[in-house]
Amino acid sequence: MVSGQLVRSTSTDETGYFSARVKNVGDAGACFVSAQAIVYTNGSGTALHDAGSGYVKGSVGLVSTVSTDTCLAPGEEGFMIDIVLASDVGGTFYSSAASAGWAWSSPYAWNGTEPQARLIPESYSVIPSGTYSAVTVNIFNQGTATAKYSYFMGLLIPLDDQDRGLLWKFLSENPSSSAGQLDAGATRPLQAPYYGFPGSALKAYARVDAFEDCSTCLVSAPDLNTPEGIWRFHRDLQEAEERKQRRLGY
Repeated sequence: MVSGQLVRSTSTDETGYFSARVKNVGDAGACFVSAQAIVYTNGSGTALHDAGSGYVKGSVGLVSTVSTDTCLAPGEEGFMIDIVLASDVGGTFYSSAASAGWAWSSPYAWNGTEPQARLIPESYSVIPSGTYSAVTVNIFNQGTATAKYSYFMGLLIPLDDQDRGLLWKFLSENPSSSAGQLDAGATRPLQAPYYGFPGSALKAYARVDAFEDCSTCLVSAPDLNTPEGIWRFHRDLQEAEERKQRRLGY
């Protein structure tokens, strides 16, 4: 791990948004990189919350016939994110948390092969409006195949001056019945809502997963306006990656 930081959405919010910047220091690529048995502790070392596992968001790679955005090439950096609801830790998680620990897992080697549908963050804009603002990221399909989706699985992490993650958000789009794909060479905007963001960022980290089929796409509409909705969507994404691994027999 290069760095890790726990933040909250307001000065009184006890829900914690964690991000860890990680680097592949090995000489081989890996996919389905994840943190296992994540445990948060207080200043006395007492466990506060067992968060299970969390996949790293990195490059989109192809393992056999399965695409995943959990890959890291040698020397590449990515982010592992997590959210712990205040209600899960007696209402005072952020104020009590002092450290986090886990074990790394990277079960699949990656030779750098990418899916034919390849979505790249191309540009962004910020929409400020009183207590509400949003970041729009334009996604470009740089690949040679059509990318299909139910909801884009995008992540936006604002970074501070030390490249540490701030209040991360999911990039999403609620497609109409006529949507659900992005052709090669086409661009589409995704958006992350921010309500009263208390800090400032110098740059951002953005990643989007792509599919050439939707056998592992999410089918339920994400509610990204509440901590509970963000937590649920985060769990859905973890379960989607677990389903991919099961397809590979792991």
